[in-house]
Amino acid sequence: MTQQRYLKKLGVQSFIDALQKAPGLSPLAQTANRMAMLELTRVNGFGGFGVMLQTKGMGEHVALDDLVTSRARPGLGSLPIPTLTADYTPILTAKYPHYSDLTMAP
Repeated sequence: MTQQRYLKKLGVQSFIDALQKAPGLSPLAQTANRMAMLELTRVNGFGGFGVMLQTKGMGEHVALDDLVTSRARPGLGSLPIPTLTADYTPILTAKYPHYSDLTMAP
């Protein structure tokens, strides 16, 4: 399965949606985090990579859809929103240099 399908089944859209309400993130930080998450699922980017799932001792054949589940699928619940750290690769400013003058601080 592709990384795009895998992450979508795990609920990456819930994290993308939650960025709009994340406390302490500036609009630029929200955009940079959203762009980073979308880059992981872009078909012509990282989303096109293959993901291999293996099981052991499960007995009978288990459908792929049953294997790939997450608490984020129905909503985030108590899961933290993964955000960029200070040492991230600046995808946003690399693609759109005019954003480089703006700050990531809240």
